[in-house]
Amino acid sequence: MPLPPQAWAQLDGRALIEAVANALPGKVAAIASFGPESAVLLDLVAQVDRALPVLLIDTGELFDETLAYRHTLERHLGLSDVRVVRPSAAERAEAEALWRSNPDRCCALRKVAPFGRAAAGFAALIDGRKRSHGFGREALARVEAGSGPLKISPLATWSGAEVEAAFVARGLPRHPLAARGYRSVGCRPCTRPTGADEPARAGRWSGLGKSECGIHTTLATVAGRNLFAVEHQVTQAARARANGHKGGVVWLTGLSGSGKSILAMELERRLFLRGWQATVLDGDNVRHGLCADLGFSPADRAENIRRVGEVAHLFAQAGMLAITAFISPYRADRDRVRAIAPDAFHEVFVATQLTECERRDPKGLYRKARLGQIPEFTGVSAPYEPPSAPDLVIDTAGRSLEESVAELMAYVEARFGAAVVGAAAE
Repeated sequence: MPLPPQAWAQLDGRALIEAVANALPGKVAAIASFGPESAVLLDLVAQVDRALPVLLIDTGELFDETLAYRHTLERHLGLSDVRVVRPSAAERAEAEALWRSNPDRCCALRKVAPFGRAAAGFAALIDGRKRSHGFGREALARVEAGSGPLKISPLATWSGAEVEAAFVARGLPRHPLAARGYRSVGCRPCTRPTGADEPARAGRWSGLGKSECGIHTTLATVAGRNLFAVEHQVTQAARARANGHKGGVVWLTGLSGSGKSILAMELERRLFLRGWQATVLDGDNVRHGLCADLGFSPADRAENIRRVGEVAHLFAQAGMLAITAFISPYRADRDRVRAIAPDAFHEVFVATQLTECERRDPKGLYRKARLGQIPEFTGVSAPYEPPSAPDLVIDTAGRSLEESVAELMAYVEARFGAAVVGAAAE
């Protein structure tokens, strides 16, 4: 019988990997940089299951030696499912030369966004982080729960000496750059060798005021250690039968003035008249309460969307349809919301062009932004990243509200309505 999650934190190394893999078959992957210490983690993974998916984020800036080392370890350990995850062409183009001027944004585009897409669908991700790395990892837990998949760190308490002993005992091949003083390896522009008197990760983003790429920090973790999820006694299927529709999240994203809010509010009204349990979370409304403490920096925008995403999924778990209307300009933020419950999340891109949105300017915000009165305004002085693969695209330009809402209504009924509930019950 698989060990319950409450017991995982007491396990270490291979035992922890085995417990998680047994409890969540087909829902677990490892994430590895194929850096100087990666062989130890991947050797433990291979001892449990050589076919366990291993995610490698190829940012387009990895060392050639790292890419070669990936193949070396694949052959040596017999790994059969290494999945190379890459940023989109648009993400690579925007990230070009950002590593020095805006390293956080560079990592968000090259690593965090593609990682979010790859992580969707997995319930747990195994990584090689250790407390001995320092730089904020000193209190790292073996099991972290937050938005998205569980983060499992089976080597969290291992020392550098224990890692070295594993290399020797298991006869593991070394990273080609290790002999040249690279003890932690990331992207070429942001990695340097370190001296014997420096921490291993001191060579990452040296001089840039940064110590993490973001894939381990952007998903909020739970501060408490003795917290255990309580299972509901009412199933999702039972809620769907009672409501006559499935619960879920319809996430409208687009520029200010694109028509998100009016579409969301009209959809809510029509669904209510048909007896649906639906509610709208609107960007301006939420910022008057739940997110009143947040501004519009990239970090605050990310936290705004994280909070809203969690609330929306709570509504979905209760059997309701949560309709959100947020600019949500960054793909990585939207991908993290999707990762909370991928099957329940439906992304609708309200694709009205900037020129039309600015022509409408219903709140006068574009005019103020052009006058420099509103900093970090999306579309003017801050970027908007269109969805790479939205579930539905609606352009409201040249269309009546009736036409746009009818298209959205048809999509919602097809994905959440009585026919879907009936099919699931058969």
